[in-house]
Parts: sequence; C-alpha cells; structure tokens
Amino acid sequence: MADRTSDPGGYGWDRESHDRRQARLGLELSPAERLRWLEEAMDEFGRLVGQARRRREGKTTITR
Repeated sequence: MADRTSDPGGYGWDRESHDRRQARLGLELSPAERLRWLEEAMDEFGRLVGQARRRREGKTTITR
C-alpha cells in the first residue's frame, strides 16, 4: 500500500489536490483514450442505474 505521507506527484491528500491530480491524469490521455474512458464509464453507469431500477420495481409497499 502506498505511503500517504508523501505524494510522488507533489500534491497533497486533500480534496483540491485530488482534483488537480485527476485533471493532470486526464490531460495525459489522448482524446481517443479519454473517449474510450467516457464510453466505458457511461456503460457502467447505465448498468448501475438499470440494476437500481429493477430492484426498486420488484419491491413496493403499495398494495391494491
């Protein structure tokens, strides 16, 4: 496990540093790599939303 006391990128471990680190990682990717990441993320989000909807549709407290 990485040592959290020293960050090799020169960033700290607070939220702002995390955001800067993520932005830098994104800039290191080519446009095609960023598009592939976005498409994979959207597919995963779609599956997660679909799972949540199926679970919610199967369980209801309303009786008729």
